[in-house]
Parts: sequence; structure tokens; C-alpha cells
Amino acid sequence: MSKSSTLETHSSASSTNGYHPHAGTESTIVPYSNQSLNSHTTHDHDDHANQGDGLDSHVEALELPTGVFTMLTECYSATCTRDQVCYSITCPRRMEQVTRRRNRPGSVGGSSTPTKVARRATIGSQPPGSIPGTSGTTSPVGSASGHGHPQSSGLPRLVKPGEGDPIGLDDEDDAVLETGQLWIHTVPKEVADTLSDAEKKRQEAINEVIYTERDFVRDMEYLRDVWVAGIKNSDVIPVERRDEFISHVFWNILAIIEVNTRLRDALTKRQKQFMVVGEIGDIFKDIVPFFEPFVEYGAHQMYGKYEFEKEKSSNPAFAAWVEEIERLPESRKLELNGYLTKPTTRLARYPLLLDAVLKHTPDNSPDKINIPEVIQM
Repeated sequence: MSKSSTLETHSSASSTNGYHPHAGTESTIVPYSNQSLNSHTTHDHDDHANQGDGLDSHVEALELPTGVFTMLTECYSATCTRDQVCYSITCPRRMEQVTRRRNRPGSVGGSSTPTKVARRATIGSQPPGSIPGTSGTTSPVGSASGHGHPQSSGLPRLVKPGEGDPIGLDDEDDAVLETGQLWIHTVPKEVADTLSDAEKKRQEAINEVIYTERDFVRDMEYLRDVWVAGIKNSDVIPVERRDEFISHVFWNILAIIEVNTRLRDALTKRQKQFMVVGEIGDIFKDIVPFFEPFVEYGAHQMYGKYEFEKEKSSNPAFAAWVEEIERLPESRKLELNGYLTKPTTRLARYPLLLDAVLKHTPDNSPDKINIPEVIQM
């Protein structure tokens, strides 16, 4: 896996030429970057001679590239508000939104959360750096057929929040491990108080790895259950080329679901066993060797996008159907192309997530060795 940066910068430099003729003298064209910031006027040759080195250093400072730290900006989505959790897991507001919602009276993560967490802690907390029990991650990749939603004729029904969770957790764990919830809100205060600040940050980083993996699998299941099944069970694509179209556009999505369902279940099982997770590197070492479907998908992604756009432009019935599906609440106002890019971006995000865990991992933890090995795979 190759590392990539979550910091997105947008560099721009622009210059315009202008002139300000002086009475009795020949006008001089001066670059905008050389103009005075206070008076917005230009200078003739004599002005430049008087400014000397001071102007040169000033111009050099003006010409430095500028950037935007996206995590400090507002979200671009019109539906993202202070109190409404954004659909995007990378939204700069998301952490604040989730925290505020958890702290509302009567909401999940309020006063009732420690009781539910205490019921979950039947095995007990795990000391930082200790080796947890095995989670059955060495078995070969199994079929994902048992983890999806049952498909019926027509458009399959998705499992919505509050109605169930494809992860297979019980009701209490569904509440405690809800997507995006901070780890600190899932454990009793007396447990959190025994940990150092570094270990708390490490647990939050591990929790982010786990809940984003559940998000990713859920998105892939959405592609399978809504888009793939919907195309198969409708007449928007002629039957003689329907299977070929699905293959071109969605390629090996089912293979990705199969591998990542295994990763999701192993991580979730580890989190359910221990309120303080000792390690996750061993799980990734077992499963990353099966990540070949990601590579194959990435190589084919642009071709699939081309086939999808070509079909939309030449098939009005399909274009109308696509618009209808993308308006469904299950789509979270995200177009199909947004979901089709997720496998590629997910693969690039693994090193970043694991680096965040490694940063706060003590030297005596197995993750100190395992995580760097995983990143280099």
C-alpha cells in the first residue's frame, strides 16, 4: 500500500499587468505583485530604484504559494449544518456534530451509555500493550453472502439506522458502536480515567479504523444491493448486454465486499471483546495479503466510469432511473461515481489511519512491529 496525504492544498498564483501614466513622464508597466498593497498604485523606474532590496524581498514573499487547510474550513455540502451530521466521513464538522448529538439528553452516548458498555465488558478491559485473544482472523477469505441483505424482486430494501445493522451486533452493541461515535463515549469513566492521554488518543485512532471500515463495507453493500441488484431486476439496460454492463461498471465489487467483510468482522469482534484494544496490526497482517481486488479495481475504475457515462448519455431510460436512485435517502445525496471511487480512496487511506494508531502506540506493543510491516505490504 502507498501512503497518501489527507491534507488537500490548492495552490494558485495569478498576476495581471496594469499601468498608471504620470504627467510628463513615460508610463511604465509594472506587474501587479510589485504594486503597493496600501495605495494600489504603480511606480516608475525611479520608485523601483529607491525601494531596492526591500521591494525584492516583499515581492518574493507575495509570490509564495498559498494553500487551504481543509480541516479548518466549512463543509461544501448545503445539507451539512451545525446540528445535522454530514454524510461525508471526512467533513471538517463531523467530529463536532457527532459529539454534540451524543451529548444531547436522552441520546445514545448520554447517561445510559456507561450502563450498556458495562454489560458489554463481560471479558474485561485489556491493559495497553498486552496481547489480546485471537479473533479468528487466520481463516481463509470466506463468502460474503451471509452478511448482506436479502434481495427481493425489484429494488432491495436497505437496512436503515435504527432498524438493524449488517454488522451482526446485538442491540446494545449497535448503540455503543454506532458509526462515528467517539471511543471515549463507549467506555465507563472509571476505565478511561486509568489511561494516559497517549493511550486515549490511540484508542480513538483504533476506533476510527474500525468504524470507517464498517462505513466502507456498508457503502459497498449499498452498491451491491441497490445498484447491481436494481439493474439486474429492471429493464433499464437491455437484457442481452445487462450482465456485461454490470461487469464493466462494478467490476469486482463483490470480491472487495468479501475481503472487507472479513476485515470488518475481525475488527468489530476485537472491539467487542476489549474496551481497551491492545492491538489491531495482527488482524491487518492476516488480511492485507488478500487486498489484490483493490489493485484490480483501481486499474479498471476509469473504464467503468466511462461505460457508465456513455450509457447515461445514450439511454434516456437509464439516465432517468439513475437520477431516481440517486435521490433516494439511502444514497445520502451522493452520486454513483462518488461510491465507485470509494475502493480506491479507501486503499489509500489505510496507511494514514494506521500511522495515526502507530503514533500513539507504546514500544512494548506488538503493533509497534506489526503496523509498519502492514504499511509496507
